[in-house]
This record gives sequence, C-alpha cells and structure tokens, in this order.
Amino acid sequence: MSEPELHEILKERGNQLFQKGKYDAAIDAYTEAICLSPNHSTYYTNRGLCYYKKEDFQQTIENCDTAIKLDPNSIKAHYFKGNALERMNHINEALEVMGKALEICNKSENSKEKITYEPEIISHLKKIQKKRADIILHQKMEQYNKKKSEILRLLNSDLEYSIYQLDLDKTITPQEREERLSLIKQKNEERKMKDKKICKRIQMMF
Repeated sequence: MSEPELHEILKERGNQLFQKGKYDAAIDAYTEAICLSPNHSTYYTNRGLCYYKKEDFQQTIENCDTAIKLDPNSIKAHYFKGNALERMNHINEALEVMGKALEICNKSENSKEKITYEPEIISHLKKIQKKRADIILHQKMEQYNKKKSEILRLLNSDLEYSIYQLDLDKTITPQEREERLSLIKQKNEERKMKDKKICKRIQMMF
C-alpha cells in the first residue's frame, strides 16, 4: 500500500470517527494523515473542526491558518476560523474572516460547495454583526451610566457645599436658615429633574 492511499484511508477514518462524535480519535487519525501528507489543507480544516467541537477554539484557528497558507481560497478554513474567532469574542476579526469566506464562496466555481456554505456564512455574518452592534450599544450605555452617575455626584456635592456654606453664616436666624435651606434643596431638586430629563432623552437615542 502506497503512502498516498494510506493518508486518504486515515482521512476517511477520521471522517467516520467525527460522525460518531469521537473527536479525540478523529484528531489522531487526521494527525496521522497530516504526517504522511502535510500539504493537504483539508486535513487541517477537518482537524480544526474537531477542535471546534471540543471548544478548543485556539487550536481551531491554528489549524485553519495552516490550511489557509496551503490553500488561500479554502472556504471551509475561513468559515471555521471565523466561527472560532466569534466564539472567542474577537468580533472584528471574525467579521473580517467571515467576510473573506463569503467573498471566496461567491467566486467559487464549485456549485456544491457554494450551495453548502453560502447560506451558513451569510447567517453567521448576520449573527456576528448583531453581536458587534450589541457590544457597541453596551459600551455606549456604560459610558452614559458613568456620566449620569458623575452628574448626580456633582449635584449632591453642590448641595452639601451649599449647606456647609449656610452653616458657616452665623448672622442668620434659625428661621432664615430653614428658609434658605428649603430654597437650596428645591433648586437642587429642580436641577436633578432637569438633568434626569436630559439623560432620559440621551438614553432614548440608543
């Protein structure tokens, strides 16, 4: 039996083991096939998919990177790498790689491969785009809440300072103090209400 035949048999064994969910054994089979024929990009993408199923996304990316070096137009390698990047929350990189997968898919003359992967790539692209939009929104809301808290803190500080200044004034009667204190608190509440309305309008923009 020649080596080319043997590495193909090992690949098929890996495929069968993968279908049975025996990912570690499938990885071993693909690794043996790679040892015999290291220039087949498919063996790396298949092994990368096994790692993906095991949620070892870094190994998925490394295997896909090797496959892409061997075959820059590998749809599977870009697609699996994009999914792994998304699972690791490398959203911008995932969008770039998945976009490349779609670009290659659109140019592919392999109609079977195109039919298989194009809908999946488009679906995952939309998912990743939504995830990025959610992250951006979350970041904006965090900034908004931080600014809102700072505004309220400053308002409370102003109130405390105004009361402190009022207490320093020994020339006023207790009744005058109460009247001034009431006025200070009223103005402070008015400012709070005004700032809350502004914050609410800003919040509605997100």
